Amino acid sequence: MIHALSSAILTGLLAVGPAPGLLGAPPAVADSSTPAVACAITAGEIEWGFKESFRSYISGTIANGEWTVADGATYETPTFRWSDGTGAFRDGQGTVRFDGSVTFSGHGDILSTTISSPTVEIHDTDTAILLVDVSGTTQAGDPVDAPQTEFAELRLSEGTREVAGEQVTLSGVPVTLLEDGAAAFGTYDAGTAMDPITLRYQTPAGCSPQNAAAFPWLPWRLLVLVAALAAIAFVVTLLRRRGAPSAV
Repeated sequence: MIHALSSAILTGLLAVGPAPGLLGAPPAVADSSTPAVACAITAGEIEWGFKESFRSYISGTIANGEWTVADGATYETPTFRWSDGTGAFRDGQGTVRFDGSVTFSGHGDILSTTISSPTVEIHDTDTAILLVDVSGTTQAGDPVDAPQTEFAELRLSEGTREVAGEQVTLSGVPVTLLEDGAAAFGTYDAGTAMDPITLRYQTPAGCSPQNAAAFPWLPWRLLVLVAALAAIAFVVTLLRRRGAPSAV
C-alpha cells in the first residue's frame, strides 16, 4: 500500500509539467516545424589592443609607421574600440556585428593592412570566433583581400563574466590566431596569442548562454519535489503508527 501511494504521489508530481533531468522525466522535444525565436543583441562593444608587440613594432624605428581608425572605430591607449554592435541570439548561439576599421601602415607603406567590420560568433558559454575583413598589403607587401575571415578564437570561459540586468561583460578573454587569420594577416603563425579582448552586449535575460540561468526550472520544481517527499514521509509514519500494537 505504501509503495502504491508513493508511486501515485510521484506520478502526480511528474504530471505537473515537464522537468528536464528531474526524476528521469525526458526533456521536451521541440517541434522542428516551429522556427526558433531570435533574441536581439544591442549595445555591442569590443575593446581590443590587437597585439601589443605589433603596435610597438609599427610605431618603432624599424617600421616607422602608424595606425589609423575610421568608420566608427576608435583608439585610446592601449585599446581599439568598436561600438554600436548589433545582432541576435538563436538557439543559444549569437552573432554580433560591428562597423569600423583599423589600418596598420609602415615600411614606407609597403605594409598597409586594414582589419574591419569585426563579427563575433558566440558558439556557447566557452568559445566564440572573431571574423574580420582583411585587406590591403601584408608586411611582405603581398596583396590581400579576405572578407569575413575566421581570424581568431575567443576562449570566453577563461575570461571574467559579469551580468548586470540585460548587459553581459566578458573581459580578459584570451584570443588565439586561427589558420585563416594567420594566412590573411601574414605576420604571425596560427596559434599565436593576441591581446585579450573585452566584449559587452545587451540581450534579454535567458537569451544568451552567458546570462541564462543554468536550471531556470529548478526553484519551483524543487519545491514540488520537497512537498511530495514530505507527504510520502507523513503517510508512511501514519500507517506505521496505525499498524503498531496497542500498549497493554
